[in-house]
Amino acid sequence: MQLSSAHSGKALILGDRSVSSILSAQLEAEGFVPVLQKNLSPLPRLADVNSHRLIREVLTEFVLLCDGAPERSVVHPGTTLWAERPELSSIAQELGLTVIAPSLGILSLFANKLNFLLEAERMGIPTLVQSQDPMHTVREINEHIDRGGNRFPIVLKTVKGGGSFGTLILPDAETLESDLPLGLDQLRYHLGEVILFAERYVEGSRHIVVPFARFREGTIQIFPMVDASLQSRYRKCMEFCPTRGIDAEANKKMLEWTRLLSEGCNYVGVGLFEFRVDGPQVFLIEGLARLNSSFPLWQSVAGTSAVSWQMATAQGYGKRPTCPIKKEVEWQSGLFLKIRAEDSFLQLPQPGKIQELSQKRKWQRGGASAEMSLAYTAGESVSFLDLEILGFLCVTGSSRRKVMDLAEKALTEFWIAGSLQTNERFLIELLKHPWIQEEIFHSGFVEEDFLPSVRASAEEAQLAAEICSELPRVQKCVSLPVTWFVGDPSLKWKAHPLRPVRWCEGPTFWLEQDQEGVSGIAELSQGRKMRVCVFPLQKEWLVRIGPWFLNVRRVPLRNPDQAPSSHKLFSQVQGRVHAIRFRSGAHVPAHQSLILIESSGRFIPHSLPVAARILHWNVSAEEEVSMSQELADLELLV
Repeated sequence: MQLSSAHSGKALILGDRSVSSILSAQLEAEGFVPVLQKNLSPLPRLADVNSHRLIREVLTEFVLLCDGAPERSVVHPGTTLWAERPELSSIAQELGLTVIAPSLGILSLFANKLNFLLEAERMGIPTLVQSQDPMHTVREINEHIDRGGNRFPIVLKTVKGGGSFGTLILPDAETLESDLPLGLDQLRYHLGEVILFAERYVEGSRHIVVPFARFREGTIQIFPMVDASLQSRYRKCMEFCPTRGIDAEANKKMLEWTRLLSEGCNYVGVGLFEFRVDGPQVFLIEGLARLNSSFPLWQSVAGTSAVSWQMATAQGYGKRPTCPIKKEVEWQSGLFLKIRAEDSFLQLPQPGKIQELSQKRKWQRGGASAEMSLAYTAGESVSFLDLEILGFLCVTGSSRRKVMDLAEKALTEFWIAGSLQTNERFLIELLKHPWIQEEIFHSGFVEEDFLPSVRASAEEAQLAAEICSELPRVQKCVSLPVTWFVGDPSLKWKAHPLRPVRWCEGPTFWLEQDQEGVSGIAELSQGRKMRVCVFPLQKEWLVRIGPWFLNVRRVPLRNPDQAPSSHKLFSQVQGRVHAIRFRSGAHVPAHQSLILIESSGRFIPHSLPVAARILHWNVSAEEEVSMSQELADLELLV
């Protein structure tokens, strides 16, 4: 990429809306008029058979906005997977556009993760690659595991990348049999084909990200390193910057190898390398020829602009960024948290409509400042077609302790409610964990050592049922005997006696598709007050009460003389039916997946703890389903 130093054109920003506002402001400072991709056609999946045609349509729409001078305009690929693909730059060049990205040669090298890591090994940089032979099938993977003596855990990565979807961790042989076929189907859905290689799993290691910028003449700037060890299913939950507690020899190796590898492949532009660190041992595991989603963290810590460095490295020899980096002694402490639409305990995506959303986006206290960047507004719906990331919270300050305290305050004050669930409580509990506060953690900590709270208190759960019982339409049939299920079947309250709700503010009733919802602030014992929002779903209510999300169901009691009704299978997510595994009338063993529902890019299997016979399916393949929708009628075989 070679750009002139003067700009008066437009800049198309692809992908994630939560970072678009940051990129937009920085591109505007560089002299461009930002254009958000959300105003054009949707960005296609890489696996789409028409992906090249569809991305060409997006770029062609942008060309029509360029006032007949596309050569003065640029495409910023944001943090999307398209930023890693050389096809994007090739198509843009044909249309007279320039993509803010490294050269096609660099993109091609980094796009093949196995070749990239093997090239690093030839330079003397150690990796965790176990075999140079790529694998395509379950049989080849089993053969590789047999040759290695059946040692678990094993890490499988896609040759073509794919972000968090591009990595599968198999902890044991049982998971290999149950989860691998589903994982391969999901990879095929996102990337079009499955080409895998195996990596050795390093237990107790740290995951360190090293962002950098390199100029044509060979000058390199290494930005503050990021500790991304706190992750779940290879999705980063919480990132700290700069890194602390890393072995001095390991730090030295990462700096040296970043310089060596970027020079060896003649890298020009902004990118990053990711390492696994185990004491003094360091292993290269990843390279990205683009910005990652947490770039706002390291640029805030260093007081600079990532786009400024991208533009400077693209504009030729001797060009310096318009926003230089601070000296290392001036770097602040930083923390980056992703706000997701998910049930973090069950690890299920939970998209839906945003009914209520607090307006406060900035916090400041005691030498620290925080800013929430969101991709959505009140009244919008988070589609099951989108990834579950709603936005992020970036916090910087004079010390890590102050940063963590302000992050907890911001997450506690932030309010979002509707038919979706979000992960603020999970993040707060992670922040408050004593091991995190003492900076004693590793890349497997979240999945191996961290246990979040399972359920709300009995008083909070009962309040959820009491609020639902006071909905006007429910009160019309209050004389009918019912059982209230809150959260799960182990938490239930009879319809009588339910106490009247003590409202401190509200209640405000509203309608959602002709069903009632309610919001307000309710009082619990000892004067405690909690904000609540009750959103009606198909067969239940989703209640947000303080930091908790509780599903509340009202079930009429059956007359003992009545014949037992069939049991129901309900959808655990909003999404689209990807596959139905059994026909009506079939007997399904316990724990066997009956149906797969696609939600937020993931295939969610639905199963039962006991054997059952399917009486009737109420949905079909490719049909869109809502949360708590009846999927099937069942007869339990117990």
